[in-house]
Amino acid sequence: MRRKLLFRLTVTLLAVLVLYGLILGLPAMAWQSFAAKRAFKELILASMLAGERRKCESSPADFVFTSPSGGHYYPYGPDGSPSNPKAPALPKRLLAQLDRIRGVALDMGLFEPDKGGRMAAARMPWKGPCSIIGGKLPLESAMVARTVLTATIFWALVCALLALGAGLLVYSPMVKRIRKLERAAASIADGNYSGRLTLQGHDELADLARSFNKAADEITKRDMAMTKLLQDVSHDLVTPLASLQAAVEAISRADNRKSEKFEDNISRALEEVTYMAGLVRDLKAASKSDAGNWEPQIRSLDLNEIVKRVVNRFIPLARRRGISLDYSVPDESIIVDADDSLVQQTLSNIVQNSVQYNHDGGHIAVVLQHDKEADAFRLEITDDGPGVGKEQIPHLTQRLFRGDQARARRPGGMGLGLSIAEKVTASHGWKLEFFQIEPSGLGVAISGDTRKP
Repeated sequence: MRRKLLFRLTVTLLAVLVLYGLILGLPAMAWQSFAAKRAFKELILASMLAGERRKCESSPADFVFTSPSGGHYYPYGPDGSPSNPKAPALPKRLLAQLDRIRGVALDMGLFEPDKGGRMAAARMPWKGPCSIIGGKLPLESAMVARTVLTATIFWALVCALLALGAGLLVYSPMVKRIRKLERAAASIADGNYSGRLTLQGHDELADLARSFNKAADEITKRDMAMTKLLQDVSHDLVTPLASLQAAVEAISRADNRKSEKFEDNISRALEEVTYMAGLVRDLKAASKSDAGNWEPQIRSLDLNEIVKRVVNRFIPLARRRGISLDYSVPDESIIVDADDSLVQQTLSNIVQNSVQYNHDGGHIAVVLQHDKEADAFRLEITDDGPGVGKEQIPHLTQRLFRGDQARARRPGGMGLGLSIAEKVTASHGWKLEFFQIEPSGLGVAISGDTRKP
């Protein structure tokens, strides 16, 4: 099995060489036959016109023409019957050729010259007992023809063997390089992503090796990212679940449900449930994006209602931490063509980040504006929390990237929310921007076109 490619290449080379030999050899043999027939007929016709015809017709039973090369040729009737009793019988295939090929025929018995040699015959341009002149070619002529053909075949075989040896010298290194690719691919399939190829050169196999190494690097990168993602998911689910469990147990043991401690436990449980719901929602969106199943269901939406719905969803959580969460929308509804669930998820991710990473007693504002002349909207979410460094802003939408404050509050977080927000806004043709708030805080702006009336 390991040598099957080399075997196929060898067989292919032999087939090409055989075809090459046939392409060159068959026309050469056909030309040799044509030239021999033409020379034979010209010799016989010239001799007959020079006086041999008269001799033949006067006594066909005794006529024998001897050529300069020693060949003996006899007269035959129009049907091929011998006019001289000593004349050898013409083979049927020779007679058939006389009627097809310009009145001249050669028997190509090249491999049996000692058993009579080749027969030749030529039809003369007259009728009578001498209308066909034929006989056996000289033994030397047949031997020469056989020698020429044998030499041709011999050197063709020699050239084929030399070409085969040269081909094997070329194919063997190529097959070895392909086997290196095979072993490296098998190593990757077994989960060993450290193997790389070191094929030298600038041919197609070297290009393939470089592409393979690039793919292996990408697989390694994705595998490491997946491992980290699984670790983060485990941490992000275990931690809030444990906190939620402690809060629920504390609530179940509380005697005074109006106490400050009771309210704190309720607030902590609500925060953890909200966080886990957002985490699951983001994971679902990320998996759809990676699988290529990201297909927004576009329909007409009232952006004012979406803002109100999302903000009201987080007001209880913000209120329990003393955070002021306010919103402002125009009196007239802003209609956009968008996916309802994806837009809500995007806005929820941004508002949840503002609440989650803001300090107790902070402020968050969600403001929706409408530019009627430009048929556009701008939605800003600003807070007065710790914000992020200026150098971190360009990286906020990168998957798995988390700012310093986010890592400090939840060390194991995944950083999926803003990555999903960027993909959603881009799929709708909208623009997502981040900016710093002085003296502290972060602003997020989403802008895009409204539905034209």
